[in-house]
Amino acid sequence: MAPDQLRVQIRTRLVNSNFANWERNLTYARPFAPGVVQVLCLDYPDAICTLGDKILPALALPLEELWKHGQQNTDAQPVDEIYDIDEYAHCMYGNPVFLASRAGNFASLVSEVIGPAPMGVAFGIPDQTMLIYSVISIPEAFAQLMDVTRNIDVILCAPDMEHPGGVISPDLYYWAPDGTVERIGVSGDDGMDITPTPSFTHYVPWKQQSDHDPHEQAHIANVD
Repeated sequence: MAPDQLRVQIRTRLVNSNFANWERNLTYARPFAPGVVQVLCLDYPDAICTLGDKILPALALPLEELWKHGQQNTDAQPVDEIYDIDEYAHCMYGNPVFLASRAGNFASLVSEVIGPAPMGVAFGIPDQTMLIYSVISIPEAFAQLMDVTRNIDVILCAPDMEHPGGVISPDLYYWAPDGTVERIGVSGDDGMDITPTPSFTHYVPWKQQSDHDPHEQAHIANVD
């Protein structure tokens, strides 16, 4: 593939870290947050090819340039629709299946799509086509975390829901205004355990809007 063609077709993509471990040939993958890594793909008209370690030396561009153009191309993926799921949670939807991977450069999503988020954004990336999110505010922060969590659960558990490109993560993440991305909620068999992270407690006066200690864990049960 010629360099110009590579520059057009290369994409960055977020995948579950278990996928990367299973493939065993993605050692170049970049960590995004616990449970999720960023890899490189080629976007063909009828398929998406994940690049492995062995093919990289044979490509016409060096790795850093592939990352650069891949991120630019993923950032340019269109957002087809944004809609309110409930009072606090919103869904960003797009097709082809690189919409959720735009979270790999979350600052661009905030500046170009979401809008100002001085206290950060709670979000979930259940599959490749959607991003569930809530711009954190006071005094609604705890309710916002609950709404995003419950909607991730609904999306992943609904028997009639398809997940084009595969599931990325069942967990809850937090983007801080300084660019830090942390996992704030870990999904389990009976729900999600939410533990305020250092960045979250720095930007969000958690104790002022709930009875929880700033570092206390909260549990949100699965939706029946």
